[in-house]
Amino acid sequence: MGTQEAPKFITEEEYLIGEANAETKSEYDNGVVVAMAGAQTEHNLIVANVIYELSKCARERGCDVFPSDMLLKLASCKRYVYPDVMMVCGKKRIKRKEQNGMDVLLNPTVIVEVSSPSTEQDDQIKKRDCYFELQSLKQYVLIDSQKKSVWVYTRNGSDSDDWLLTKYKDETEPKPVKLENCTLKFSEIYRSTEL
Repeated sequence: MGTQEAPKFITEEEYLIGEANAETKSEYDNGVVVAMAGAQTEHNLIVANVIYELSKCARERGCDVFPSDMLLKLASCKRYVYPDVMMVCGKKRIKRKEQNGMDVLLNPTVIVEVSSPSTEQDDQIKKRDCYFELQSLKQYVLIDSQKKSVWVYTRNGSDSDDWLLTKYKDETEPKPVKLENCTLKFSEIYRSTEL
C-alpha cells in the first residue's frame, strides 16, 4: 500500500519567486502551493462577459478591472489567490516585486468568483471568509457556472464586519445585478453560454 507524500511547506517569498517563473498558475495557502485546474467553457465565457461589461462601467467611475492573472494577497489567511475578476475603485495598492516580476494587488473593491462544482466549497467558505477580512472590499460576488444564479455579498458600511447577501436568479431578468454602482443583466453575464 502506497503512502501519500506530505505537502512541502514553503515561504511566501519562495512561492512568489516560483510563481513568477512557473508555466502554470498555482495559489498559496499557508505554506502549501495549490495547483490550479483549467476552467470549462461556460466558466471562461462568464468571466469574459463580466470583465467586458464591468470594464465599460468602471472606466466612467474611475475604477479598474483585473482578470484572473492578477495575484491577490490575503494577509490575514496567509494566502495568495487568483480571483476570476477584481475591480478596484480609487487608488490601486500594488506590491511590486522587482526581482521576480510578480505584481500583487492588495486592495480590491469588488471580487467576482465564477463557481464550478470543483471550486464551490472553497469559493463559498474558505475564500469568502478570507475575502471578508479585506478592509477595501465592498462586494464579493459568486456566479454559478451551472445555472443562472448570482450571489452578491455587500459590506454593510465601510468599517463594518456585517455582510448582506442578495441572491439573484434569472426569472426573465427581474432585476439587474448591482456591483459598486454598475449593473449587470443576466443576459450579459451568461451571454453565449448554454445556460
